[in-house]
Amino acid sequence: MIKYLYSLLVGALVLNSSAFAETSAEHNTLEQELAYLAAERQVVTTASKIPEHVDKTIASTTVITQDDIAHIGARNLLDVLRLVPGIGITQTNLGIRRIEVRGVSTQLSEKVQMLLNGHPLDHNLQNAGSTWVYDDLPVDTIKRVEVVRGPGSALYGANSFLAVINIITQNAKDLNGLHTSAGWG
Repeated sequence: MIKYLYSLLVGALVLNSSAFAETSAEHNTLEQELAYLAAERQVVTTASKIPEHVDKTIASTTVITQDDIAHIGARNLLDVLRLVPGIGITQTNLGIRRIEVRGVSTQLSEKVQMLLNGHPLDHNLQNAGSTWVYDDLPVDTIKRVEVVRGPGSALYGANSFLAVINIITQNAKDLNGLHTSAGWG
């Protein structure tokens, strides 16, 4: 009799836990569908220079929104770019940071085109990339970052062999009053 009760108890526990697992799986599926619908509404201009939905672009495009930046607590642009699949940040022995795209790294990130609201940021001094923007651009002002991994030389010129990163900042309509920030260390 006791063996019978134990087997009933174990059976009930096993069936009960599988029911909870099914509910959790349904919840995850709903979250994935909502994330897909949110991504479907995002319109990008960096991939082809015309507005199109991010899921309709031919290029491998990632959009990082202002909410994503606030959620991870990014302090500089490199923290933001660490969210992008296929993008890595390396540092030389001299402390120079550079962007690595899909495992390919160049000396001064000169093959990664950085755009600010669609305008190039490279200095064309020794064909160097725009490494100054990594620390000097406040992430609080960024509305979204569009990253196109892969060659973009046909649209953006020679400096966009590995990737194109378009930083889109907030305009006056996006700001509600005065915004200040301070940092230490």
